[in-house]
Amino acid sequence: MIPYLNQYVDYLLDTGMEQNSIDYYTKSLFRLLSRARDLNVLFAKTNDPRKITEEDWAIIFEEIQYMYAPGTFNKFHTIVNSYYKFLLVELRLNVPPLSWTIDKKKLDKLIKYPEYDWQELTEKVILDDSFDDSEKAIFLFISKGLTRTQILAGTRDLGDYIPYSNIERNFIHDLKEKLSDVPVYITEGVMVVSKREKKKPQRAAINKMLAGVLKTLGITEKSGTLTSDARIYNALINDWGAREIEDNYNLVANLETNREVLKEVAKRKNSKKHLL
Repeated sequence: MIPYLNQYVDYLLDTGMEQNSIDYYTKSLFRLLSRARDLNVLFAKTNDPRKITEEDWAIIFEEIQYMYAPGTFNKFHTIVNSYYKFLLVELRLNVPPLSWTIDKKKLDKLIKYPEYDWQELTEKVILDDSFDDSEKAIFLFISKGLTRTQILAGTRDLGDYIPYSNIERNFIHDLKEKLSDVPVYITEGVMVVSKREKKKPQRAAINKMLAGVLKTLGITEKSGTLTSDARIYNALINDWGAREIEDNYNLVANLETNREVLKEVAKRKNSKKHLL
């Protein structure tokens, strides 16, 4: 339970925040405060946010910094700061501001991406016979910036938005002839679940297939970081703007993620590592 939830929701509404963003804020805050209860018996018993200590929040943010992509991690920080601002300004409660949860050095470290060459990695996987077709297909989707949730949705219109290399196209063409051997495939730019599969592939199966490929490639970053890095890579090499990113990754409701991608694209364009 979030202390003063109704008042906090009213506060967010007064700022002009839309309902879907408010839902995201409250759901995220609920998870973070649940962890605070595990750490702090007094808060668990009283539901009084003044009982949460600076050390509690430091532990929480230390725990989650490697579980989420940098943009998501920073968003959690923004949400908690918003809640504490509400407690301080609206309710006049004696709680500390949370600027201490991340210092600048740690933040700079967190927002660094691995900057993989996703096309090179994907072609390497496709040409490696040690991987089966399902593993290759899943990695191909990941390399295009799709999340596992989008893969599990069963269909994803890639259309003309996300280009393929010749090696990728040949793999897709050959894969259509082996539908009984793979749970998902791409045909004419659309990702679908094989018609011979009665059930969509479960998340555990997707995770297992992807984990094997990542281990072989020596990739250790979390899935959120990899998704962001792949999206940045595809936006960079295809020279996408905000609208293309929104259309390709369905980010209309998450403009902060869109801005994060664009910011990193601009940074890489100015870097000597990326010669366009």
